[in-house]
Amino acid sequence: WPLFVKALAHDQLPVQLAALGACTDLLIHHQPEALLPCTPSAPSPAAAPLAPMEDGCSSAIFDLLLPLLRGSDRLLSAAAALAGCRLLHTGRVISSALTARLLLIYFQSDANVGCSAPICAPPDDVLADAGLLDSDRALVDLLCEPKQVLSVFFASCASTAQLGAALLPAIRAVLAAAPGSPESAIPVDSLASFVLTLTRPAD
Repeated sequence: WPLFVKALAHDQLPVQLAALGACTDLLIHHQPEALLPCTPSAPSPAAAPLAPMEDGCSSAIFDLLLPLLRGSDRLLSAAAALAGCRLLHTGRVISSALTARLLLIYFQSDANVGCSAPICAPPDDVLADAGLLDSDRALVDLLCEPKQVLSVFFASCASTAQLGAALLPAIRAVLAAAPGSPESAIPVDSLASFVLTLTRPAD
């Protein structure tokens, strides 16, 4: 585990992609508590609407993924977003902070000029070095269209409490963003409408 975590900071994309895939698989197939410095999670205040939800390992997993999610390499950021979706969807982590960050990534592709186009797939030699061979071409296609992946993820978790609980942290992040930063261009009304529409109880 320490070797893979250290490799995430490598300056070569194939190494980072392979290490991220290994870390994600380990967290899914093993208990995160066995790999990460987790702490007992504090219960949310009773009757608090949309209270943030965090488990004991959420802080460690968020710290692991955040530098990749906020990095300049769009393919690596998309891979980290997919890793976050997998960990949240499988219940390996409960984190409003991570879900909120995924919401911001979803809306950044609309808010920032030049970011809405699909990510071009890297050369085959880069994919091969990262362990993404022909059998993983579908995964590569997903990484090239991260917004589609996030759309499916948000729809799948709309009936749970975690998406609604991520709304306030996401709005706070946008309002606190530095002028000119990618987050500052996200329209708060669109963000709120998106989450509320998905989480609205069916008639």
